[in-house]
Amino acid sequence: MAADPLGPIDLVASLKDIDRPLPAQPADIAASVDPSTEARVVAELDAAMQVANDCPEVRADLVADVKAKLQDPDYLNARVIERIAERIQGPFGP
Repeated sequence: MAADPLGPIDLVASLKDIDRPLPAQPADIAASVDPSTEARVVAELDAAMQVANDCPEVRADLVADVKAKLQDPDYLNARVIERIAERIQGPFGP
């Protein structure tokens, strides 16, 4: 039969060099793992969530401080009210 010039008819014959070693990589390629941007973002979010989960829900020291200030009748004066108004308005602009 004249089918030989077309290549091997046996499909298994084309798979014989599947176990051959891969060619060596050039020396300038580093042998390190480069995680994707998505993997880095997920790792950062995981670390942030861990920090958030480790923190208490309510900061008792701040709550006690605010309660003490509110008990003082002289605390809510015009200067304090102005500062609070400026802090609330801050993100929205002048």
